[in-house]
Amino acid sequence: MIILSADPVLVLAVLSGLVDALPVRMEQGVEQILHPQYRVAVHTLGFPDTAELRNLCDEILAEFGFDCYTFPAWAIQGLVTVDQLALAWALQNDGN
Repeated sequence: MIILSADPVLVLAVLSGLVDALPVRMEQGVEQILHPQYRVAVHTLGFPDTAELRNLCDEILAEFGFDCYTFPAWAIQGLVTVDQLALAWALQNDGN
């Protein structure tokens, strides 16, 4: 299984369904094991220190009944499905 570590705002936006795709760049060679419908575990790198971005993350979490303790950074927070492969590839939330 591949685990994607990403910016919290992007991860929360995808896992919450606010956006339906997350374009990411991968190290060369990783794409050889990926294919459409491949599942990737996702987590945030850490919640931001800046007030504006932190508030955005807190608002998204609160909308679903979570906070930074019940949805901790660095823990696996969700799964996304590879939608398409290209030079940059996109992950799509499948609702799970």
